Amino acid sequence: MTDDLIGLLRRTPLFADLDGDALRLLAGRCQRHAFPARWTLIYQDRPGDALYLIVAGRVRVEKITPSLSAVHLATRGPGDHFGEMALLDEKPRVANVTTETECDLLVLRREDFLRCLVTSPELALGIIGSLVTRLRQAAEQSATSETLDVMGRLAVFLLEAASNGIKEPDGSGIRLARVTDEEIAERIGATRESVNRRLSRLKDMGIVRRAGRDLVVVKRQKLRDLCGE
Repeated sequence: MTDDLIGLLRRTPLFADLDGDALRLLAGRCQRHAFPARWTLIYQDRPGDALYLIVAGRVRVEKITPSLSAVHLATRGPGDHFGEMALLDEKPRVANVTTETECDLLVLRREDFLRCLVTSPELALGIIGSLVTRLRQAAEQSATSETLDVMGRLAVFLLEAASNGIKEPDGSGIRLARVTDEEIAERIGATRESVNRRLSRLKDMGIVRRAGRDLVVVKRQKLRDLCGE
């Protein structure tokens, strides 16, 4: 089992550069758990006690505002991690994290996590680098929200979703499973009606198409053009 965990850790970007001793140290302290879809793993404003690594599945990160509305912050998939900030500063969690699909996760508890950090400088540097990357992503996301119109933000969302989508067997596009207009509107800060109108335009342009309840991205380069990439 430890060898399996070492292999999983080695494929996680956060730990990919660690040496064998550091990986064995982590593997000896990680626990592996399966969670169903729509299971809340982390609650905003509660103490943090674990770092999570995604082996399989996808989670949704949301912040609840004082008006009790949910603001989508990120979607994380295989190889991603979450929960490290609260482990380092002992402050409450800043967001909710809920499984979007069934998930297979590695869980590292705070006490074991801190022991690993003290023992392995390479791990500490990896965590610092990861936090810097997340800060850059947050800054870019903020700039995107301020400078792009609804169509541009929609294009950015579809590109990001496509990176975790499923390729159509015939190569005709990338399928985004059961993504609704309401969900997209919530994530990009727009109304459902405005998202619906712009999705209709994208369909007329042949950039996306519907396949039952799923959305299929057909022309990613056209989406890049719309968001100025």
